[in-house]
Amino acid sequence: MNNKVLVICSSALFPTNSGDKIYSLDQLKTLAKKFDVVFVNVVEEEYDEDLNRNSLKELCSSIYFFKETYINQGVTALKSFASGKPSIVTRSKYLEHITTSLSEIIKREKPMFALVDHLRSSIYLDPKTIKTYLVEHNDEVRIFEQNSKVSYNPVVKITYAILMRLLRTYRDNYYSHVEKVIFISSFDYSEDFKNAVFLKNLMIRFDHKEYTIPNSNSEVKNILFCGSMHWHPNLNGVKWFLENVYEKLGKNINVLIVGRHIPDTLRKYESERIKMFSDVPSMEEFFLKSDIFFVPILTGGGINIKVLEALSYGIPIVTTEFAVRGYDGLNFLEPSNDPDGFANRIESLLNNQDALNQLKNKELEFYKNYTENAERDFLSFLA
Repeated sequence: MNNKVLVICSSALFPTNSGDKIYSLDQLKTLAKKFDVVFVNVVEEEYDEDLNRNSLKELCSSIYFFKETYINQGVTALKSFASGKPSIVTRSKYLEHITTSLSEIIKREKPMFALVDHLRSSIYLDPKTIKTYLVEHNDEVRIFEQNSKVSYNPVVKITYAILMRLLRTYRDNYYSHVEKVIFISSFDYSEDFKNAVFLKNLMIRFDHKEYTIPNSNSEVKNILFCGSMHWHPNLNGVKWFLENVYEKLGKNINVLIVGRHIPDTLRKYESERIKMFSDVPSMEEFFLKSDIFFVPILTGGGINIKVLEALSYGIPIVTTEFAVRGYDGLNFLEPSNDPDGFANRIESLLNNQDALNQLKNKELEFYKNYTENAERDFLSFLA
């Protein structure tokens, strides 16, 4: 009996150094328990193919890698305006080659259905040719809409508005031809899409050393943020923090910023107390040596997996309200969107060891309850 499923993913999963990668890998592990997985990996970044192949071979019956090259944003936008196609299509340099190769793989492997991991991966597969499920990490239409609203530059504002409309047309058409769209965030989920379902809890279990709140007698405190900086909500959130919150904090507090693709526009903030680490193999050492994990996200889509990872450690979290959207029951974190409130929350926790310990225990209890039923719910959507 053919028990194959085709999975298309647009990120190299190893090293597993971002929330999206962590989610995609756990999703793959869940599928591998029930199906023979044919894994197609289209990657843009420099990656270690041997590391990825060796790490995935026990989960997948077949593995195919394709290297993609994306055109710069300015040219991509111009091509979108001229062709009427969204930027996720026009930025691809090898679209035709990968699409043709994928068709050949489907003919050879004969999978029962395809699972497209994120809309960005959808450009290589026509859902009318095979039964298709789409997992939406975040709705990028919302990102373009938010960027258009907050920009003061009229050219940028109009550009984002046009790109938003083009992507929305593409998204709605693709949604209409798939079996189901599985949303992992209530923020993006909408009943307006007749085939949309909402995965209430994410299928992620984090394996790491036990976190202990650092010595309260230590004079120097570390507060941590981690996330990919080519994702504009992360970049904009960190800039907001550095420009509006940082100077309100005590001189004994070090800020650690860890993530992929840290641009020069962010590097200019580096100092003795602001330290940045790019493309690290693991976030674990940074979590274990930090007193607080802060999440200054104010815009975006989807759900912030970095929040769930921090909860799994029990590291005390300071966050905006927007950053914890999609998680029910995190009011005990006392979110704040105000720079003064955000800074005061950090300072008050660092000066109260009992409050830190209480927050750690609440976070660990929340994480335990959250992860119990996620795997069962996901597989039920693929019936």
